[in-house]
Amino acid sequence: MRIVNNYEYNSIELYFDGKPDEMTRETLKMFKWRRNPKKFCWYNKNTAENKALAESLNKSTDEMKDKKIPESYSEKYEKKETESSIDIKSFVDSLFKASEEEEKKTLKVTAQAVKKSQKVSKKIIDIDDDNFELDL
Repeated sequence: MRIVNNYEYNSIELYFDGKPDEMTRETLKMFKWRRNPKKFCWYNKNTAENKALAESLNKSTDEMKDKKIPESYSEKYEKKETESSIDIKSFVDSLFKASEEEEKKTLKVTAQAVKKSQKVSKKIIDIDDDNFELDL
């Protein structure tokens, strides 16, 4: 990893030898570093905090290069495909069952709304009559 001071933009640029690992990328994102896809670098403002983070990342990448990861580690911690523990048919059936119950609730609510609107419409009095006069 290279650390470069960009005096034109008052920023620090980090150049990695390839794609940084996920933990490094997440750390950079967490501290508001941005990636420049044209220059293949990560950059941020030139502040003391950002310099310290860049130097600590540089030390940690150097330490990782020195350590060799044993093959047993990669075999042991490889991502394995997990078998689905849920039966797909029962899962799909439960989805349809839930949607049927929701549909019944919706129909019940709309039926209640129709009944209430009918009650209200019966209570409405037509006051648009020509003979209507208001005595004050």
